[in-house]
Amino acid sequence: MISTGDVHSGLRKLESLLRVIRYPEDLDYNKLSKGDPSAFLPIVSFTLTTFSPPFAEQLLTAGFELIGKTDLRFTDTLYKLLRDIFYYKPVLTKQQFFQLGFSQRKISFICDIITLVLQKHNQLKKPKVRRPVSHSNVREESHTANPDARSISTEPFIVNLPETQSSPTTMVSSAEEFPSRTPHSDEDSFIPSRNEMTKVRRAEEPNENTVCLSEMDRRLSTLEDQLNQVLSGLNKLDILEKRLDEIKNWKSTDKNDKEVITISRESWENLMGRVLLLETKLELKDPKSLQFCEDDLKGMLGRITNMLKSTSGLLRKEESSAPALS
Repeated sequence: MISTGDVHSGLRKLESLLRVIRYPEDLDYNKLSKGDPSAFLPIVSFTLTTFSPPFAEQLLTAGFELIGKTDLRFTDTLYKLLRDIFYYKPVLTKQQFFQLGFSQRKISFICDIITLVLQKHNQLKKPKVRRPVSHSNVREESHTANPDARSISTEPFIVNLPETQSSPTTMVSSAEEFPSRTPHSDEDSFIPSRNEMTKVRRAEEPNENTVCLSEMDRRLSTLEDQLNQVLSGLNKLDILEKRLDEIKNWKSTDKNDKEVITISRESWENLMGRVLLLETKLELKDPKSLQFCEDDLKGMLGRITNMLKSTSGLLRKEESSAPALS
């Protein structure tokens, strides 16, 4: 007997896998713990036909049609594709799958199916091409936005670099080297312009770009999920249209097989007369029927002789009574 702990652990594993494939329906844990096949078949159907449109298309091209079938035929096709595509041998037979019980085996069987389909889906899925967020351009712009500011910020240090208590002669020489630069102009050179400040602020705000890119990625992922759902719905519609065409063709062939042949009345009567002659010919050839006819003839001849005898006796009586009266 399987312990309840094993069943609960299997249900937790199944629940986590269903969250991965985004199974939309609610789970009936009572039926799952009892091993009711009606609770497992919708999960298998969603995993194979709806979750991965590329894999569903591959199944259709391989000849494994799973939509619009009874539970028995669906299970037959399931076991065939597990054998031919995944080379997987189920732990349950078909008869055990349709019986109540075997809940732990059924749960592990469904988990294996979901895992195999996930692996196949990851192989068939096209990799997403995402542009990496490059902060190098932003940093280069921040560094090259104002080259004059950099030169201005470095020039005063070059000019006013004093050695350890530089002499007045050195200060005078430095002032002579740069006679056109006044203290007022030096102070103005240190003050950046408004455009430079905005450029620096833009360079220091890369977080907004990353937030926008993450938001775009999230929207693209949701759109991709919606597109996959639409494609799966279109695949289902194509399959249903094919089934309807097959049913129409089948009905048309049945009508063609049941066509009525019309013949004339004379030919029909002639045919019936020939059939009657053949039947009488067969009856005459039958020895039992001949024996029956001979017996009938003998009986008829006996009755005829008796009638002749009775009539001759009556005539004799009339002849004998006639002279007596005279």
